[in-house]
Amino acid sequence: MNLEILKLLGDAEKYDQQAAAAQMAMQSQNGWGGGLGLLLGGIGGYMSGKRQRQATDARNQAEQKLMMLEKDRAEWEAEQQKRAAMAERQMKLDALIPEVGEQRALAIVDGRQALKDLQPEQTTAMQNAAAMGMQQGSPEYNAYIERVTGKAPGSVVNVNSGTEFGMIP
Repeated sequence: MNLEILKLLGDAEKYDQQAAAAQMAMQSQNGWGGGLGLLLGGIGGYMSGKRQRQATDARNQAEQKLMMLEKDRAEWEAEQQKRAAMAERQMKLDALIPEVGEQRALAIVDGRQALKDLQPEQTTAMQNAAAMGMQQGSPEYNAYIERVTGKAPGSVVNVNSGTEFGMIP
């Protein structure tokens, strides 16, 4: 496309030169007597006008093509910015999902909730312990949670995790 624009601008310059030459020829022919001078003057005027119109058309086409190039470039840049923003969003989600879960990560990344405002999800036992005035992480809190749920806080129970080392009869 760039070569086409350069060709159009070159054509416009050539047409300008031809129009100037035709105008000069028309002026010099007026010295010839009679009908021949008028005829040559008319032809020169016609050719001058024609070349001027061609030059103007070539310039207009070149300008349109340049505008199209600029528009295409702007669209490409907007697409690149959009892709970069999506990649950054996904990177933030990937970092937050293991910590706070998918729904909360989406709320944080999309700006609906700040990370500092998040409270961990609490089970009923945790809520009851807090209602009784126990501090999370204290020995009495941990003992209460273990007694109510049958497992220590923070412990993980895997169900059907496989028999990697065999089964105990």
